[in-house]
Amino acid sequence: ELAHEINRQNDMLTEWIKMRRGNIRPHIENVNLNDIFAVVKKTSTTTTKTRITADTSTVVKADKSLTLFLVNTLVDNARKSGATEIDVKAITNSNYAEISVTDNGKGMTDEQLAHLFEYKQIDGKGGFGLQNCRGIIDRYRKISSLFSVCMISAKSAIGKGTTISFRLPLVKTVLILLLSLASINLQA
Repeated sequence: ELAHEINRQNDMLTEWIKMRRGNIRPHIENVNLNDIFAVVKKTSTTTTKTRITADTSTVVKADKSLTLFLVNTLVDNARKSGATEIDVKAITNSNYAEISVTDNGKGMTDEQLAHLFEYKQIDGKGGFGLQNCRGIIDRYRKISSLFSVCMISAKSAIGKGTTISFRLPLVKTVLILLLSLASINLQA
């Protein structure tokens, strides 16, 4: 039931993005990736083993709904690829967190990989999911230099599966602590 609702919400967001054609206005906030991953865990099906790895302190600057859309779209595409195992992880660098979804599905040719983020029909259904993911990342990069670390990429091999990754700016915990202390001092 929860998976159905998330898919319905993703479909609605996809339609909205198609209508707005790049006019996305993200609501930028501090997003704990564990909140996103908790929702994805709840939607895991019994036919696919989904492992999620994240450091509980990983916080990024992003739009929470769009980040959920990104992760859920990548996990959903991995399931559709025939994967029986999906790994979702967040790895942090000094400036960004890289969220990756790796599957053991059928994989793609170099030609398919080259056109992965373009619109195409998938099994007779609309293929806007990955195009929207690229659009979201492109929109972030246009917001400010803070988002210059944003990117989305993919690698794949036939018979070995696919990994799709995207980057979001990392919120430094020291900065969050300082801002929290400043807010407490202002209230006192």
